[in-house]
Amino acid sequence: MRSAVRGITRVLPSGGGCRTDSVDRWDAESGIDARMSIAAIDSPRALVLARPSEGAKPALSLRTVAPKQPGAGEVVVRLRAAALNRRDAWIRAGKYAGIKLPAVLGSDGAGVVSAVGAGVNGHAVGDGVIINPSLGWGGSEVAFGDGYRILGMPDDGTFADEVCVPAGNLVAKPAHMSWTEAAALPLAGLTAYRALCVRGRLRA
Repeated sequence: MRSAVRGITRVLPSGGGCRTDSVDRWDAESGIDARMSIAAIDSPRALVLARPSEGAKPALSLRTVAPKQPGAGEVVVRLRAAALNRRDAWIRAGKYAGIKLPAVLGSDGAGVVSAVGAGVNGHAVGDGVIINPSLGWGGSEVAFGDGYRILGMPDDGTFADEVCVPAGNLVAKPAHMSWTEAAALPLAGLTAYRALCVRGRLRA
């Protein structure tokens, strides 16, 4: 027997078989300190921006998508919260460069690690994490490289049940932050940090 709690599965004593990766975790928001498991989602959903027909205006629709499978160095995160960014609105309005459809939007999000790929260290199933949406930044702190892109088009974003990202793009969620606070931080927070501390050279 099992009961779902915000995307986490609590395995109850009367248990039956279910596809899970089990870990011991304390979930401060749900108050559960029992053995926790991350159950596989057979039919994950995502909010997809696509053209209903040739030449039609792009529209959002909730669709069933294939489950995410992490490659080497990658992690799948079960989203607990995602935040809307101005970038998402610009893409939907067709006012963003290099739009490629269909796309799963969403750059900001926080959640729980549900699967890890080969060679991943520092992140385990059940860890609460915040997603850094800056993918392929490159080796320079001053400016991004040729492979830079932002999560949420062309790469599938956080407006979904789950997302797959490089392990290096995850940081542990601070215990004092709620899931919604953690989800709202990444893109706006990184932009503000770069403006003040990198470009503006602000020092303590």
